[in-house]
Amino acid sequence: MLALKRPDEERKVKPDFNRRNQDRWVKPELKRTGTERSAKPGASRFDSKIVGYTLVKKIGEGGQGKTEVVKRMSDNKILVRKEQKHFQMIITPEGKVPAEMYIFENIIGPTSPYSIIKFDHCNYTSQGLQTLYFEYCENGDVDRLVGKGIGECHIWDCFTQVADALAFLHYGHNRHSKTPPRGWQRVIHRDLKPANVFIRQRVHPTDKWQFVLGDFGLATPEEETSGCGTGEWIGPEVPKMTAKGDVWSLGAIIHAICHGYSPCDPPPKGWPGKSSNWYWMPQARNPKPLSSKYSDALNNEMFHCLTADPDRRYSSRALTQSLEKARRSTCY
Repeated sequence: MLALKRPDEERKVKPDFNRRNQDRWVKPELKRTGTERSAKPGASRFDSKIVGYTLVKKIGEGGQGKTEVVKRMSDNKILVRKEQKHFQMIITPEGKVPAEMYIFENIIGPTSPYSIIKFDHCNYTSQGLQTLYFEYCENGDVDRLVGKGIGECHIWDCFTQVADALAFLHYGHNRHSKTPPRGWQRVIHRDLKPANVFIRQRVHPTDKWQFVLGDFGLATPEEETSGCGTGEWIGPEVPKMTAKGDVWSLGAIIHAICHGYSPCDPPPKGWPGKSSNWYWMPQARNPKPLSSKYSDALNNEMFHCLTADPDRRYSSRALTQSLEKARRSTCY
């Protein structure tokens, strides 16, 4: 049985306290807002007391923390607030900091592409509570589209936009930003699945759907890790986790939207132990070709992601280029 790593496990990485600023890099200051106050004199620079928000609705709550929709009283902006008690930590020259906070403030920064969830700010207290604020996507997540028979053009929207997000995380640029910034620090998401791809509210009914990649709770700046994520959505190289694994997971999302289920077979009859352990076995992966209602181009691009051998699988950068050409031939 595989030993899964705890989500609050410390990960040592070489820090790169840089934030993207056009074509150069500068050392950032951790973001503070006018609604935050220091917890006590002499407290850590991350200590804060959060005030100035009203609860709109609760999204979920569990052992890791809770997620809510809130309204900021100063500007009436609606945000998602994610409070966490357990989370990944990384070691930097300033000490231990939450990995998700570090990634958004020091790597992704304020110039992230439209296909990555918009980050507002984050608080981290010495009592071990992390609170992150993100844009609120009123249309929910892709999980609600699985098996619903949505049009192929919408599937291409999801495919190309999330691929753009991955190319940015892995290389610092995508189709819309051709030049990578100097010293880019790669980010591996490690938890791509339908529930972590959100859908923005359209301004006009005729606008394209906007899909954004969110929930970076398991993301890491490490090049290779193991034993993390959601088993059903991880590539056959499990437990190894790399950028190529993120690409496989995107193919799995497209597979689920079209088929109504992930590329994994259910546990075989007589499988010992918990059924969830089956999805951590490489042989559980068995992607199916798309039906004739979908184009050959979409089927081919999906299998570029779902190639079993990660050395032969497309990188996210190659995928964005291939998707751009394939989509032109099928959906404008």
